[in-house]
Amino acid sequence: MGDITYLALKALFRPFRYELVNPEDFPADVGKRPYVFVSNHLGVDGAIALFSTIPARYSTWVISDTLDKDMAYKPIYHDFVEPNLGISGKSGELLAKLISKISVPLINSIDTIPVYRNNGSIFETFKLTKEALNSNESVLILADDPEGKTDEETGIKRFLGGFAMLGDFYYRKNGERLPFLPIAVERTSKKMRIGQPLYYQNGNSGNGKSKREAAAELADTIETKVKEMYLGLRDGRGE
Repeated sequence: MGDITYLALKALFRPFRYELVNPEDFPADVGKRPYVFVSNHLGVDGAIALFSTIPARYSTWVISDTLDKDMAYKPIYHDFVEPNLGISGKSGELLAKLISKISVPLINSIDTIPVYRNNGSIFETFKLTKEALNSNESVLILADDPEGKTDEETGIKRFLGGFAMLGDFYYRKNGERLPFLPIAVERTSKKMRIGQPLYYQNGNSGNGKSKREAAAELADTIETKVKEMYLGLRDGRGE
């Protein structure tokens, strides 16, 4: 996506913008070095809301079906229409198909990295992500597991933690720690908050943890922080 297209889309999506409650905490070196932004998932409009609010360019992990004009209605129905609008059955699917006519071209217009599920192609997702990071490009990951357990207090689903292995890859490739930036977005208040960068603590480096254990610990820490910030936004504490 060229600069002119990027600026045009920023203007087009301005109505979807949330309030970033702590802009002073946004890292000044984004663009000079890569970051992995990790956020809770708001559903069909989540990627657009984040694109319009985060003051930086990045590529977004997006489930491949969401980018497919013939398949997009399925996640829209299960993630948005049925749980948020309360419309199920054929009526819900029809509405999801109508929404997909708008959402698919919109989401395809921003920089995305397809996430392929259940067919072994997740390796392609990581390959594209590694290429972006090595080019000093940042990446946004909406980490909720669509099929995971929902947290009763926040309504946020359990995070899929595989993304944290990017920290191990980046350290081995570049000899530097990759910053992961927790982000919480809350629909009712239309607010977003960012946390302090978190880092992968290198597995098998004397800390007694394997690489997978270190990645799982990082993913759990990020998930906990996102939920804390989300509750602060929802309850008006701004935490």
